Amino acid sequence: MHDKYLSILDIRRRVTENGVKFSTLTLNPSLDKTMILGTPLKMGALNRAKESNLSAGSKGINVARAMKAMGAGATSYFFAGGETGDILLRLLKSEGISYRTVKTKAPTRENIKLIDSEGVCTEINESGGPVSEVETGELLSLFYCGCRDSKTSCVFLGGSVPRGIDSDIYAEIIENLREIGIPSILDCDGEALKKGIAARPALIKPNAYELSLLTGVDIKNPDVAADICRCVYAETGISVLCTLGAEGAVFTGDSGCYYVNAPKVSCVRCFAGAGDAFLSAFVLSYVRGADELTSLAYAAAFASAKVAASGEMPTQDEVAAYMPQAISRAI
Repeated sequence: MHDKYLSILDIRRRVTENGVKFSTLTLNPSLDKTMILGTPLKMGALNRAKESNLSAGSKGINVARAMKAMGAGATSYFFAGGETGDILLRLLKSEGISYRTVKTKAPTRENIKLIDSEGVCTEINESGGPVSEVETGELLSLFYCGCRDSKTSCVFLGGSVPRGIDSDIYAEIIENLREIGIPSILDCDGEALKKGIAARPALIKPNAYELSLLTGVDIKNPDVAADICRCVYAETGISVLCTLGAEGAVFTGDSGCYYVNAPKVSCVRCFAGAGDAFLSAFVLSYVRGADELTSLAYAAAFASAKVAASGEMPTQDEVAAYMPQAISRAI
């Protein structure tokens, strides 16, 4: 009943035919400043950071960074504006990330992550934008042409929508990509996710909170998450990868439903990008031919290694250290 839509099997097919050629689109990029405190966070008082780092942020950009760390190619498309935009470009250039951008009058936003001594993360994100209709048109034109000309295997769409852009933008992009035969993966929340699902991406990646907002069901544990993912897949034909933080992750697709635990991290240094790292590792492993269980275990190890890193993506040796703890199973 869902045959006319592209699936993750189509991503695997395109990778087999054209090689790993991913593209990511980030409408609301950011600079992420992570501060690690030596004490519990004290509201209304002075808090001192014992460590801090600045990194390129937001979902699509993080996917491109993760792919680079795993030896795969991904071209990142995004807006960049002001001095913060210039810093973002310098950071990505230093990491060897392939990117194409459109300059905006509005500066690139900045996000703050505070991690206290108990591992609790507090986030303060700017809204981003406003982005003009002309700027949006320029980026989308650049993006569509680049995806078509490079025979992109798959597009990762994700993150919040900045001021000036309607929440149905991802749905429009998914439909336009399908017209030229390119599957898409969607990682966003709220109205943008609801409208995006109606356009039928190949895969969505909500976390527990985002899945709860989407369905109205409190995701209390992996079993509940699995039940909801099965329902979403049955109704739409869209594969669902739901990350649950310290509770692991659930994947539901054509061959069934699977769970993986989260390897324990002794020293939490940076939560930013962990979900994006998980998604990237799962997709890359799967489209290269691994099964769901193997791909989930690798993704869990990669995400745990990312959390232990200080804003950087982990090395394969760091990932390997967590693999023995990553246990996946059918549920």
